[in-house]
Order: sequence, then structure tokens, then C-alpha cells
Amino acid sequence: MSLSLDTYGAYLTGVTLSTAMYGITCAQVASYYWAYRDDNRAFKGLVGFIWMTDSLQQALLLHSVYFFLVICREKGDLVALLSANWLVSSRTNAGSVTMLFLANSKNRSMISMIIPGEISISLVECYFIWRTLRFWKTNYILFMLIPLVSSTVGAFLYIGKLFRYPSFNEATRAPWEIWLAAGSRVVTDVVVAAVMSYKLYTSRRVTLAHRHLLTTLTNYTIATGVLSCVFAITYLITYIIMPFSMFYVGVYCVHTKIYVNSMMATLNSRQRLREMRGRVINVSSDSEPGSGASGRGHSRAALPPKV
Repeated sequence: MSLSLDTYGAYLTGVTLSTAMYGITCAQVASYYWAYRDDNRAFKGLVGFIWMTDSLQQALLLHSVYFFLVICREKGDLVALLSANWLVSSRTNAGSVTMLFLANSKNRSMISMIIPGEISISLVECYFIWRTLRFWKTNYILFMLIPLVSSTVGAFLYIGKLFRYPSFNEATRAPWEIWLAAGSRVVTDVVVAAVMSYKLYTSRRVTLAHRHLLTTLTNYTIATGVLSCVFAITYLITYIIMPFSMFYVGVYCVHTKIYVNSMMATLNSRQRLREMRGRVINVSSDSEPGSGASGRGHSRAALPPKV
């Protein structure tokens, strides 16, 4: 089978949605640096690095979609639409030096955009694992690094396979690498969300105020985990069902932005949650004499740690 050129619309849609979500990411990053100036430099540096890798991926996405949907079609080089490699073959189009240059430079963005995307996802998952570790205060949580490492290894093995088999028509040559990468991402997201939700649920207090706070945190944890899982599963399913199309590539474009936005939304929600915690402490102190210290301890345990 060969790549269906009609599915490039799915790629354009994915890049468009990715661009919109990148704008949201930029707004969230600016909000973070403005509102959380007291965070330590290392953590602010991590946020900045993730934003830079996300920006690099977005630039590569825009470059690739412009090349495929504007330059290639304008020059009539439809054959060039069938491969997505970094170093393309030295084929010429009717001896045209211009088309040779375009063919040799065209797809650097198509493959290379996966590299910053996977770096961003891995760093975001490291943050969520670190946050879970601070909640539980036990090294047993480190077992979640196993699927994280597996997914990262699978992703970069897939990138290596793309260098060897650049044509979209050879997409099925790298099935297990994609299954390993996407499947391990799903496992990591599910475990992190489940562990955090269990910890929050078992920390619930009998007072209505504490219940409301912890329910809010639990719902937020589940929502962010489920969203990233849904896109990872969708990416895997579209690849399995339609490997010779651009649908799974379009889903992947949005997939990375989901992770980055989830992390930034979590960081920027801390101030609101701290204000909610303060109201819970006041309610506990007023309604349960002598229990203020206990309520305070549970509230702090339930909130994302200060970084």
C-alpha cells in the first residue's frame, strides 16, 4: 500500500490545533513567571527549557506543513510528499537543481520535530513522577520510571527507524517501536493519575470543606491524566488502523502539546489551591476547636508541594 495524499488535511488540522495550543502554552508560561517569581531557579529553568523544546517542535511543524502543502504542490513534486526523512535521496526531478535542493532539505522538520516533542513529554512525565514522589515520600514510586524509560527508548528507536526507512509507504516497518512508546506513555499516565488519586482519596477529612478541596484536586488529577491517555491511545489506534495515512501524525502534533499544557496548568493552579487551603484551615479552626493543626497538616499533604 502507499500513502494517501488526501489525508494531508489531517496533518494540517493537527498542526493548526497544535499552533493554537502552543499559544496557550506561551500564555501559561508567561503567567507562571509572573505569578511564581519565588520558585527556585532550577525549576524555572526546567519550565523554560520545556518551553524552548516545545517552541522548536512548533517551528519544525510549521516548516514541514509549509513545505509539503505549499512548496511541493506548487512545484508539482507529488513524489516528494511520500517520504518524511531527514536526509532524503539524491533523486532529481527532471534534472532540476532547485527540486534537488528542496528534496534534500524538505523533511528535516518532519522527523526532527519528534525529537523535541519526546524530550518535552519525558520531562513533563518526570515532573509528575517527582510530584507524586513528594506526596508519598517513599522511593517505591520510582518504579514508575520503568515505563517512562521504556517509552523514551521506544520513541528514539522509532526515530532511528525513520532514518533507515524514510518513506511513508514503509510506515509498518516500525510497529513495535510505536507500540512500546505509546503503550508505555499510557501506562505511565494511568499509574501517576491512579497513585495521586488514591493518595488524595485516602487523605480525605470528614469535614465538608476538606472533602471539597480534595475532591477538586482528585478530579483535576484524573482529568489531566485521562486527557493525555486518550491522545496516546488515539495516536496508537490510528497508526494501527491507518498506517498509510497522515491521521496518526496529525494526532501526534496535538499529543505533545497536551502534556506541556497539563504541566503548566498544574503549576499555575497552585495559588488558587493555596487560597482554598487557607479557607479550609479557617473553617476547620472555627468549627473544630483544637483541631487546627491536624487540619493544616492534612491540607498541606493534599496540595501540590511548593517548588
